[in-house]
Amino acid sequence: MRTRGLGNSAAQLRRKLVEEHSQEWMRKAAHYLSDCESIFNSKLVSRQSIREPPAQPEVPSASWLRSVYCNDIMARVDAVKAAITSTFGRILKIDSTKKVLKTM
Repeated sequence: MRTRGLGNSAAQLRRKLVEEHSQEWMRKAAHYLSDCESIFNSKLVSRQSIREPPAQPEVPSASWLRSVYCNDIMARVDAVKAAITSTFGRILKIDSTKKVLKTM
């Protein structure tokens, strides 16, 4: 991907996704049209039976990408807390209120 600016915002991620998806869609559309041309030149089908390539699918908005990222973080927050408050990768103790306590 071509970097055009600094940062890692959701808007920049969306721009990169749009660029990558556009390039991939154009590659597939060109491949489809070249296959259609070779089939048409072989006189197997008529020009009317060949359809246009499908439209390019829409890339999700930056706010949608941000909300998916936040949901992913919230799903992993307990594991992150446990990793931070553990010793040598083991949780010391979690009581019924899910507070991490040190055992003696």
